[in-house]
Amino acid sequence: ISDTEVSWVKFCKKERERGLGRNLLGGISAMWTDRYCYTFQCGAADPHWGHENDRLPIAALMFLPNLDQSFALSLSGMVWPRAGVSGAALWNHDPKLNEAKVAELSSWFARLLRSRE
Repeated sequence: ISDTEVSWVKFCKKERERGLGRNLLGGISAMWTDRYCYTFQCGAADPHWGHENDRLPIAALMFLPNLDQSFALSLSGMVWPRAGVSGAALWNHDPKLNEAKVAELSSWFARLLRSRE
């Protein structure tokens, strides 16, 4: 959906080959907050990959107590729109849903959250 996000989906090959995916209900969604760390991947990965994908931490300064409100707004703006789209996809899965519609729904959800500030 975005040129700036690094996202991926993992499929279990053996389960797919046995046709189990047809009846699979549910899933999982995760959000990494590495952009807020002081070091790339909190030290778990080589910074080379952060340079390679332009994903180095840029918001570590927000850990200062006087920036708590900014940090809360920033993190909420990243997490909740994506969580809403992910939850909706798991709740009412539609295999015909395209990327444009997902982008439209996530923008709508972000606007809804901003209107409640």
